[in-house]
Amino acid sequence: MQKTLIAINGTASTGKSSSIKAIVNNIHTYFPQATIEFIISDGDINVLVKIGEVIIGIESQGDPNSRLQKSLADFAELNCDIIICASRTSGMTVDWIDSMFSKCNYDIIWTSNYFSNELSSDFLNNIFAESILQLIKKLIDTEKDLVQSSKIGEKQHSSDQVVIG
Repeated sequence: MQKTLIAINGTASTGKSSSIKAIVNNIHTYFPQATIEFIISDGDINVLVKIGEVIIGIESQGDPNSRLQKSLADFAELNCDIIICASRTSGMTVDWIDSMFSKCNYDIIWTSNYFSNELSSDFLNNIFAESILQLIKKLIDTEKDLVQSSKIGEKQHSSDQVVIG
């Protein structure tokens, strides 16, 4: 599977952490078989999710001088297939992600959660969580499709016969 990091970036106090928590809270809707292990749950969360063979590392703390850098290193060491984290729009959090994961051959997706002064943040966080969960589902399904196509190709290739005669 192509490893992917999804960085939810934004300025301070725009709901990045709340959006990430909404992803974790809604994960069983998309992946009923998922197992969730909370490493840290102290307001912000550090979580490992397993969906079959796929490992997802999730860190909601994305402030400068936070545990983000350590969490990212831990997720890389655990060989997570997908990483979801909060990040600021510039500075050290962006640098950590770029320097650590561009050389680890991760695809990096930069996105921002939905934010409005008029609409409920819970409403928007849940809609954003659904879009990220759909993205994760597509990433996993694409990998399954590639594996399945490869197996079909191997069967067809092994059944090809050459008659010399």
